[in-house]
Amino acid sequence: MTDSSASASSAAATATLLKDYDLSIDYYALIGVEPGADAAALRKGYRTMSLQLHPDKNRDNPNAANEFQAVKRAFDMLSNDALREAYDSYLKQQRAHEERIAQLGAAKRKMRDDLEERERAAMAKRAKPNQVAILNRAATIERLRHENNQLLRSWIQDLSHRSIVTSTLSSQRASAAIPADHRTVRVRWLTSRYPNMSDTYLQDRMQSAFGPVEHVLLKVGPELGTAVVQFARIASALDAVKASVSGHNMFVSTLESVTWAMGKEPPLEYLAAARDEGNAKADHVRFGQVSQCGGDIER
Repeated sequence: MTDSSASASSAAATATLLKDYDLSIDYYALIGVEPGADAAALRKGYRTMSLQLHPDKNRDNPNAANEFQAVKRAFDMLSNDALREAYDSYLKQQRAHEERIAQLGAAKRKMRDDLEERERAAMAKRAKPNQVAILNRAATIERLRHENNQLLRSWIQDLSHRSIVTSTLSSQRASAAIPADHRTVRVRWLTSRYPNMSDTYLQDRMQSAFGPVEHVLLKVGPELGTAVVQFARIASALDAVKASVSGHNMFVSTLESVTWAMGKEPPLEYLAAARDEGNAKADHVRFGQVSQCGGDIER
């Protein structure tokens, strides 16, 4: 079993056990103990908190009964070995997810620095006025196109390997996570139309139209801007690509193109998952002929 399959299986089992619990609540904090506390510490913490929050002692608090029941519910869960093991597993997954996000942020910054350094080197060569310099510039740009595409593809694949399965906990479905490269689109626009395009602006517009965006990597050239946009759900990516073809979204209709980052549409089983998410039509449009995104960053 692969690491991603094992993670998906573990997340699914955890989701099943904890389906009746709100995982945004810190159940250890409710009874005033740290994770890893033994049974005696749990009982002591429960007694202390239940005495403090008992409704008879808090008649002026209209939420006293609910707070008291929340402490009891936390103690009951943490006293159950199976539930506590599942909850501890969930907390461990969340910590790992936060660490991966931090690592990806550093990788993204390094990627942008590398791209900018390569562009500065190309611009220095463009300063030579003779014909030889012009030919060298063309060769340099062609090489940079290829290398930058490889860097972007490598970044997308790295995201796929590092992504942690979190969708299972919210949907309660034991399905494997969709790889990041199949939730990622490539966006192109004319810099004359959007001279001040930024990753924050692009993320806000795409997120408001199609759903949560996890990462945006932006590259602006003299005439054409390119960005890689990774959505949290494949259904969002599918909707963005479809909007580029149909013109139904005003913002997307002003862009040059929105296409699949891998150069072709995802496998059918992933598109079926998009329909299951409820954000794509069952009779999806084939985008293979218009997904010409495996090419260059600059034309």
